Amino acid sequence: MKLSRLSLVLSLGLLLAMPAFSQDPTEASDPNTTPSDGSASEDPTVPSIDVTVNESPSETGALPQPTGTDGTTSTPGITPNPPPNDTQQAGSGADCSTLKTIYSNMNGPNWLNKTGWESQDASSCCSWFGVSCNNGGRVKGILLPANGVSGPIPPEIGQLSGLLSLDLSKNQLVGQIPESLWSLVSLISLNLDGTGLSGAIGESIGGMARLQNLHLRNNTLTSIPESLSRLTTLRGLALDHNQLQGSISEEIGNLVKLQAIYFKHNMLNGTLPESLSRCTNLRAISLSHNRIQGNIPPSYMTLTNLTALDLSHNGLIGPIPGDIGNLKKMEKLSLSQNQLVGPIPGSLGALERLQRLTIHLNALNGVFPDMPSPKNMTFCKVQPNPFNGCPPDSHVRDRTTLAFQCHLDCSPKSIHTVTAAGAAMLPTPAFIVLLAILLLSHI
Repeated sequence: MKLSRLSLVLSLGLLLAMPAFSQDPTEASDPNTTPSDGSASEDPTVPSIDVTVNESPSETGALPQPTGTDGTTSTPGITPNPPPNDTQQAGSGADCSTLKTIYSNMNGPNWLNKTGWESQDASSCCSWFGVSCNNGGRVKGILLPANGVSGPIPPEIGQLSGLLSLDLSKNQLVGQIPESLWSLVSLISLNLDGTGLSGAIGESIGGMARLQNLHLRNNTLTSIPESLSRLTTLRGLALDHNQLQGSISEEIGNLVKLQAIYFKHNMLNGTLPESLSRCTNLRAISLSHNRIQGNIPPSYMTLTNLTALDLSHNGLIGPIPGDIGNLKKMEKLSLSQNQLVGPIPGSLGALERLQRLTIHLNALNGVFPDMPSPKNMTFCKVQPNPFNGCPPDSHVRDRTTLAFQCHLDCSPKSIHTVTAAGAAMLPTPAFIVLLAILLLSHI
């Protein structure tokens, strides 16, 4: 009889404890997660940031400007579709010959659009599909996204010394990025997103002194070169959904013109680089789904141009910085699935432009703040967290409050409330132990 009752108590304890350790049932539909098919989805937590890329006044011709309207690019700077040529003059014979080599080595006959590429005219390449030239006939742009291009990038691409923009995204490329590509020191925009490229990013990338937009997302690249910190003209940096390892160097703070950094879904470790706070033009930081540890640097709260900050799915500890209210332009904030502790800062109420807030699955405690909800709030998730109390019921039911917009559950199983007698209700595991003691004392 005694064993039977003991088994009953222990079974009850396990049953009650399970929700605290099981996956949040809404996590499967959390927009911050990767789809089950492994593809990269658009992350509503981090907005699209279009960074206009201009040639210097001394350059001839005009580099195409990003449209950012058809959804084909979700990060800074690359025009999704090839623009019309601004000139129809004869192209450089050497450049046209190099393009012919690229065509033959990258499965050209099977491209979706190969208009002009099979021409026998050795100087006609300025009119070929996806190619643009400057007034001197030098090839300045190759824009062939999602065009059935396949195979390795031939080393001859490094011969196009006048190239300013290269977009081979969403094609079926193989192998590593050739070292010769990093010799294109005039390049301003490079987009190799979703191509299947692998291996390390070459250290010689540091010589691309004019590069403003670097998109290498959705590949299997393995490392961030130290020389990346020499690209001081960079404004958009997208290396997410790769297999990047190691830590983010403090030298990244040298990229003072950076407006958006996307490193999510990698295997990065170490701590958040304090030096990133020197990049005061930053509007979007996405470092989620890595293995980053340590505290959120308080200095990040000086990045007052930030509209999106996603540090979710890491191993961050410590409190949410109390000065987070300084980020007045913040629209999307995600700190979920870390090990953050302490109360929600009262200054959070100063984020009047906030639209999305996800801070669930941490160890945040204290009484949930009684504050109004930002008027543009569309999504909020704050539980599970071991909060110690709720605002008054009337406020929780008030549509204008943060508690209402976050669907705050104030039931005893979700909130460790304080009773009228002043005694705090015990968390579930402690309650189970107490219940077991009481029952066993009567066996």
